[in-house]
Amino acid sequence: MSQLKSIILIDDDNTTNFLNKRIIEKLDVAEKILIFKNGLEALNYFKDLADPDYSKSSLIILDINMPVMNGFEFLEHYNGLSEDKKAKKLIVMLTTSAIESEKDLALKYRVSDFLSKPLTSEKIMKVITTYF
Repeated sequence: MSQLKSIILIDDDNTTNFLNKRIIEKLDVAEKILIFKNGLEALNYFKDLADPDYSKSSLIILDINMPVMNGFEFLEHYNGLSEDKKAKKLIVMLTTSAIESEKDLALKYRVSDFLSKPLTSEKIMKVITTYF
């Protein structure tokens, strides 16, 4: 299996980001791992994306509940970006929330999968083998 160009983690919790990054590094499934603390930081990254290589075959792992800009607000703005800024990106929501209406809303935004925290090696490998 070839590596993804990048996996992007969007979560406000430092411990979650640290653990998720370690899991991804151990699996060696991405050339680059980017971490953003909220949706606005991530959105600004995509708006300013200068390296088109990292816009290809990327996986975004998105939390719902974050300060500044939550996961759904991020999706609303992200979907308004030009296609070259979001080409071939797969979005997976990773959350502690089990509210059915949130899952329905996530699907409206073309989120590919909805996983419960914590992220595990098995969960990330299932996403990668299913979608890539």
